[in-house]
Amino acid sequence: MRKRTIVIRLWLLPIVSVVTGLVLSSDVAYAQVPVLTGHVEFTIGEFDDEWPYLFENIEAIVTDDHGRIFVGDSGAQAVHTYGPDGRFLFSVGRRGSGPGEYNASQICQLTFDPEGLLWVNARDAYKIFDVSGDRARFVREVRPPQYSTICVPPIFEGPTGLTLIIPAMPRGVQHVQLSESGRVVSRRTVTVRRTWKELGWLVVPVEHRSRGRVEQILEPPFGARSIAAYASDGRFAHVVTSAYHVQLFDSGGVLRGEIRTNARGPIATDKEVEREHARMSRLGNNLRRLNAQLPDYDVPRRKPPVGTIWYDRDDRLWVLNRPAENDESLKADVYDANGEVLFTAQWPRGIDLSVGGITADVALGVQRLAFDVQRVAKLRFRR
Repeated sequence: MRKRTIVIRLWLLPIVSVVTGLVLSSDVAYAQVPVLTGHVEFTIGEFDDEWPYLFENIEAIVTDDHGRIFVGDSGAQAVHTYGPDGRFLFSVGRRGSGPGEYNASQICQLTFDPEGLLWVNARDAYKIFDVSGDRARFVREVRPPQYSTICVPPIFEGPTGLTLIIPAMPRGVQHVQLSESGRVVSRRTVTVRRTWKELGWLVVPVEHRSRGRVEQILEPPFGARSIAAYASDGRFAHVVTSAYHVQLFDSGGVLRGEIRTNARGPIATDKEVEREHARMSRLGNNLRRLNAQLPDYDVPRRKPPVGTIWYDRDDRLWVLNRPAENDESLKADVYDANGEVLFTAQWPRGIDLSVGGITADVALGVQRLAFDVQRVAKLRFRR
């Protein structure tokens, strides 16, 4: 029986907390956790559909309080709105370089602020729209002087009401507080990430003609990843996928709790091992062209236990279990703000729920079909 350990750090009175913190541990039997299964209610988009039901590269989905569905399609550089039944209603902005238009290559985040305005993360700026009626009206845009290349939602907090997450690699991120015009008011660095060497990735020195000696970073077979997920109030979680050990931080970057289980990753099949050897062989050939050599590596028989993590619209943390090669369904453990497990969710494989759009027992995800066809799938979870 798999067990999970939830560790919550409770800081004592100021004098005592300088010395130590109180750690409470409890083992929760995995079999006691309720299991909810996601059933597909309907889909939007098919191979032979017409615009705007034909998607190219969906990277963001969100719903509003009326059940309307907003889909960000980076391939088409468009945001489309659909009714609760999947019927197309209107578009939000369009491709171009003018006000309220998208000229970057990615629409990677859709978020509603406390006033109900829709924020479209178009990579070069946040485009903000009023979608309260039967059409979208462009309001303004926020273009930070140092824009993040990580697609995370803005945090609506602080005296100016807006904080962005900007990378400070390799070991952390910066919480940058902005004015409404996009001017930087304050910065604070939160250290959560690991270096490539700590993650076990391969670091190869390579001589480039123009850049000189640089380090080439290569992912080893079934390599671990350092992943951070952010809640709407600035709290965030961090995991290195080689172990089911999730750290929970408050918005100031203070560690408040940890989630641990003894979960092990699935065993890699012979085909997966062969694919990894072939991939590493291609990397080795590329390095030889640069007069460099691929370091020795091992192909582990087990893959990491964690696939990825994300927060839904209700600020519940989803931890995706790494699936085995032949699994027909995906599974994720869902936690509340204190790191207490709520339920385990399972749903058909091939549907990505990490792009947003989950609230209560309803989830919207991207279903990837043959020939790179994508569509939006609405799921409802039941016991």
